[in-house]
Amino acid sequence: MTLEALIFDVDGTLANTERDGHLVAFNLAFKELGLDWQWSNELYHELLNVTGGQLRIKYYLKKYNTEFQHDDLDNFVASIHKLKTSIYVR
Repeated sequence: MTLEALIFDVDGTLANTERDGHLVAFNLAFKELGLDWQWSNELYHELLNVTGGQLRIKYYLKKYNTEFQHDDLDNFVASIHKLKTSIYVR
C-alpha cells in the first residue's frame, strides 16, 4: 500500500479545537466542580496567550477572580485541569 497523502496536524489547525473543545471542557469542568466560572469566547481568546491549562487557570484567578481563595491552590488547579482533560478526551 502506497501513501497517497500525509497530513500533519497541530491542535487547532484543522478544526477549532480550542473554542469547540478545550473551552467547552473547561466550562463543563467548572460546572461539575460547582464553580460559578464561565469563560466566554472572548475571554478564552485572551487566556490563550498563557501557555498551558493550569497556568491559564492561575492567570484567570489572578486577573479576573482575585477574591477566590483555596488552601491548596496548586493541587486544586491541577484537579480542575485533570477533570477538564478527561472531559475533553471523551
